[in-house]
Amino acid sequence: MRQPRRATVVEKRTDRLQIQNFARSGVEIFGRVQQNLQSLVEKAAGVNYRGPNARAFKTACVNHALDYAESTSTTMRKMNEVIEQNTSFIAMNLGGERISLEPPAVNIQPPAIDTDESVEAADDTALTQLRQDIENIFASISSLFEENMGNFNSLGADGWWGPEYDNTQADLTRLTHTAVDSCNQSRIAMVGDVQTQIDILF
Repeated sequence: MRQPRRATVVEKRTDRLQIQNFARSGVEIFGRVQQNLQSLVEKAAGVNYRGPNARAFKTACVNHALDYAESTSTTMRKMNEVIEQNTSFIAMNLGGERISLEPPAVNIQPPAIDTDESVEAADDTALTQLRQDIENIFASISSLFEENMGNFNSLGADGWWGPEYDNTQADLTRLTHTAVDSCNQSRIAMVGDVQTQIDILF
């Protein structure tokens, strides 16, 4: 005899305060990403290395950092949109109001690069320190994205339940991997550029 189908129970929940706390934490984390990137371009532009080759090198490093900052800003905006849309969808269907999150942004101020080419100078200690600074800054940025992902995973304990959370978690995991992969690629490229200068000069 055919058994009756058992109903699938789906429980949904959104805790507005917990979600907004997560959002505020995310804004703070993304602010620290911006601070790291600002520090990166300033260190690349200000390293003790002068002359025509140095100016070209510094310009390339700064532009690379700015390109990464732009792509990172796009990724963070997508993270924000995914969370806002899905939390608002379930909250409104349960009779609540739309949940609005402050969109993150990365606004890096490009530093001035010394254009005086009358003096040529290179400092192996300064370039070696720049290489280490790049390693440290990108490691910090990767850690910040992973911290944000960890905070979202914690939100699933009792702040947000249901298929929408699961879908958002999958999207956010994918975007976090994209951000970390891009971070690693930029780190490898910039460290390689600095190492090339060290190998040529010293």
